Amino acid sequence: MEKLKLKVEKRELVGKKAKRLRRENWVLGNIYGKGMASIPVAIHDSEFKKIYQQSGETNLIEVEVGGEKARPVLIKDVQLDVVSSQPLHVDFHQVDLKEKITTTVPLEIVGESTAVEQNIGILLNLVNEIEVECLPEDIPNSIRVDISSLTGLNQAIFIKDLPVPPQVDIKTPLEEMVCKIEEPVIKEEVEEVKPAEVEGEAVAEGEEGKEAGETEETA
Repeated sequence: MEKLKLKVEKRELVGKKAKRLRRENWVLGNIYGKGMASIPVAIHDSEFKKIYQQSGETNLIEVEVGGEKARPVLIKDVQLDVVSSQPLHVDFHQVDLKEKITTTVPLEIVGESTAVEQNIGILLNLVNEIEVECLPEDIPNSIRVDISSLTGLNQAIFIKDLPVPPQVDIKTPLEEMVCKIEEPVIKEEVEEVKPAEVEGEAVAEGEEGKEAGETEETA
């Protein structure tokens, strides 16, 4: 797994003063981990966006805090502004490289299904990520789901079918379905009655009723 490097500043400003950092395009954050006190930090937003695009939440990042020794971390949570979607706050989880951790890994659909290409059915995607346990350096960036084996209706791929490295243990139930070929839903066309036609019929019925009434009075 690729290792990425990031330099951050130790953050002294907290509370209301933190707004000043955000106005100056800094992302606030904390580094936390087992047996350590949380460290408040700040990262320039351009640097954070660049590293987050590369790492997601599965790649290890070597974070250097103010010139100190680099710390191995994973991005665990990113808070975004509800209007601009700009990152506001990030949590870095410092890990022990010799201790297994549990995390989620995204699934990546690859290949082409002949059932879909030939309009036999549609692909129903049920799971986008799975939970795994492994050493931090063994976390896969993603796990590939090859749908080329799906050639007919009701064929499916399950968690147990996924190609996972031997050093990675899957924690998600193995019998859970990842994706399936389903029969296309065909909508029946209902002939739409135009408002003008309905109105015309109502007028015609009214005139017929009126004529019938006049006939009875004459009789």
